[in-house]
Amino acid sequence: MTFPTHVQTVIVGGGIAGCSTAYHPSRLGHTDVLLLEQGKLTSGTTGTLPAWWDRCGQTAA
Repeated sequence: MTFPTHVQTVIVGGGIAGCSTAYHPSRLGHTDVLLLEQGKLTSGTTGTLPAWWDRCGQTAA
């Protein structure tokens, strides 16, 4: 995987806070926002929240 050599905004963490933080500048027209996540997006604590599962139409185990 290659990464850009220059970006305006770098966000570390792909949970709900990181995804939201990346979404809003990009919505305002920033095209050089980089979101770094070591695994899958929302695979950490965010992915285990019962409210998240409920919104996805699934039940928490």
